[in-house]
Amino acid sequence: MSKVPFRVTSFKYHEVVDNPRESGFQSPGAELWKHSTADFVRDLDIILVKRPLIKLVTDIDLTKPGDHILLTFDDGGKSAMRIAQILSEKNVKAHFFIITSLIDTPCFLSKSAVKELHQQGHIIGSHSHTHPSYCPELTLSQMQDEWKRSVFILSGILDCPVITGSIPNGFRCSNTIDSAGQAGIKYLFTSDFTVKPWWFKEVLCLGGVCPQRHTSPRKIRNCSNFKGIAADRAYIQLKQMIKWLIWPIYKKR
Repeated sequence: MSKVPFRVTSFKYHEVVDNPRESGFQSPGAELWKHSTADFVRDLDIILVKRPLIKLVTDIDLTKPGDHILLTFDDGGKSAMRIAQILSEKNVKAHFFIITSLIDTPCFLSKSAVKELHQQGHIIGSHSHTHPSYCPELTLSQMQDEWKRSVFILSGILDCPVITGSIPNGFRCSNTIDSAGQAGIKYLFTSDFTVKPWWFKEVLCLGGVCPQRHTSPRKIRNCSNFKGIAADRAYIQLKQMIKWLIWPIYKKR
């Protein structure tokens, strides 16, 4: 693994919806990642203070130092169209990562909606085919299938290559990243709490900040200013380590 000369804060959102039942996953845990329209607009206005830094990952010069802010939205819930409307009003482009097995199902985007987001200038990427709960337990072959099927479906909808991806649930291992690269993904978003991207073979890996429903405006402001990252990293890493340790037990419940 090798580091790169620039810093990136990726704000990794999911749903923006006032009625949680209208979009995305319907499990109780999913509501933690569903923001009201008012709260999201508040967050966005804070982030937009740094407007010159907001980019698409494909617009970053990988050879030059600098600070960049990216906006991403996981899952491909129906609220993506509302999000796109808000972003359009603010003249901002973002990244939408789609679970392809859920396209054309209730609470998720249709094929035509995915294509419309792409036509609006947003980047469409893979969030895997079936959204595995714990990617590291999959074999390399199984993870390859997740990425390749998803990329194949999305490329067919968009009629162009799909080169970005986001790892489900933030659980990663070398197989997760390696298989993404084999599927043609060049930019892979993780849930590592870091502003320092790194190369894994030919894949550029980017960490991110995952705002929850009650994340404070102060936290959003600090992250957009690249502050507080180091102080919080150890805590996040500890939580992730606990997740990895207890997952084999939890999944049997």
